[in-house]
Amino acid sequence: RGLTTSAAALEETSVAAGPKEFAATWDKVAPSTMAVPEFPSNFIKASGEGESVAQGDLFPVNFYTPHGVLADMAQKDGVILPGVDGYFGLKANHVPLISQLTPGVVELH
Repeated sequence: RGLTTSAAALEETSVAAGPKEFAATWDKVAPSTMAVPEFPSNFIKASGEGESVAQGDLFPVNFYTPHGVLADMAQKDGVILPGVDGYFGLKANHVPLISQLTPGVVELH
């Protein structure tokens, strides 16, 4: 009597594939209604497309509260913010950073 396994079927269709091919094949096998995840770089504008650019030691700062605008494209040398690990400062051309802020005094220099 004959014997078949799913391994034989896999060998017939196995082809080296990149991420797009894998996603297309996976969508055929297990369709989903969830949105495909995007990379953070998809949300970052290309160089030269941004609204604001640091000029020398100064950079534009936007600071909004529920009660009004405190700074709108104000050229500042630095900003000191309260974080969960203590206060930290930002200067022009700083590295991208994510931090949880806490209630406290925000200093615009």
